[in-house]
Amino acid sequence: MNSSKSTRIIILEVLGPLVQRLRFLTLRIRGYRNISPLAIIERNVNLDRVYPESIYIGPGSLIASSATLLCHEHVYREPGLPELPLHKPVRIGARCFIGVSVIVLPGVSIGDDCIIGAGSVVTKDVLPGSLAVGNPARVIRSGIRLNERAIATQMAYL
Repeated sequence: MNSSKSTRIIILEVLGPLVQRLRFLTLRIRGYRNISPLAIIERNVNLDRVYPESIYIGPGSLIASSATLLCHEHVYREPGLPELPLHKPVRIGARCFIGVSVIVLPGVSIGDDCIIGAGSVVTKDVLPGSLAVGNPARVIRSGIRLNERAIATQMAYL
């Protein structure tokens, strides 16, 4: 083992993949069938519980703690209207980084190789290779590429 690494880091490197596998299996049992087993879902992530099949997360994406992905709303609507209540899938592409406490609203698609800054509220689609931040989230950079672990490979863009 590398003596420059702390014991905590070594433990995380050993246990991290096991924890992620257990988390993935738990999500699968709860009905989240469209989340890649290669995605990383951190603690306290809030995924829509009513329509778990409408959450799509691509391989290599990382969803940071306290992020919320919603694909429906709880607003009371007039019964009998076929378009209500609102129910639209949420799609997160491959190799995306979704920051801490990000909220993704129903019907939003985030393309491959995207970074969504911490605390952002994503109300509209984000094109591939974009960095979006704010409330509502706005694209501030384009042309970003991420590696298979959702880490920027061209730091000149950041």
